[in-house]
Order: sequence, then C-alpha cells, then structure tokens
Amino acid sequence: MQTAAYLRVSTNAQDLNAQKLAVLEFACKENMHVDDFIETTLSSRRDRQREELQALKGSLGRSKLEGREHEIELLLSKGVSKASIAKITDVSRSNLLHFIRTCQLELHA
Repeated sequence: MQTAAYLRVSTNAQDLNAQKLAVLEFACKENMHVDDFIETTLSSRRDRQREELQALKGSLGRSKLEGREHEIELLLSKGVSKASIAKITDVSRSNLLHFIRTCQLELHA
C-alpha cells in the first residue's frame, strides 16, 4: 500500500517545505515510507477551497493498477501467484489484493 502525505497551506506565512520536512521526520521516526506528497495552496474563499478539495479527493482515488485489469486477469488465469503479480505491477501485495477484490477480478479469471 502506498502512503501519500497531504500538505496544505492557506496563508503566505505557512511553508510547504517546512511541512514536508516535519512529515518526513515523523515517517522516519515511525519507520514509514512516504511514496508521494499531495500539495495544495488554498485561498480563504470557501468556493475556491471546496473546488480544490474536490479535485484533490478525485486524485487520491486513482490506483496505479487502473487500466491493467485485463493484464492482471490474464496473469491470474495462467496461475501466476499474487505475490509475483504484485512485483510485476510494482505495487504491494496488499494493494494488489485490494484491487482484485474491488474489481472482482478473481471471478473472471
């Protein structure tokens, strides 16, 4: 499973780099790896803020495996282990298992 860190500034006094450093220090202390940073600058206007948050929510829902359903089904039907498929597709095994369940790929394989 990939880990994304959400960084947000809403005033000129706030700094994305300082937030990123704090997140990386915490991740190191907790023996975690941050795969991606999602950065946004929000204005104080509510409509603009709502639109940006909605766009951000949509981007978080995407998976590296989207569009590779046929490839995964083919590998499953050939008897390739899920651990091997995870390595082939460059995702964690748990991320692959979640994707297979969500897309109901085992039913078709």
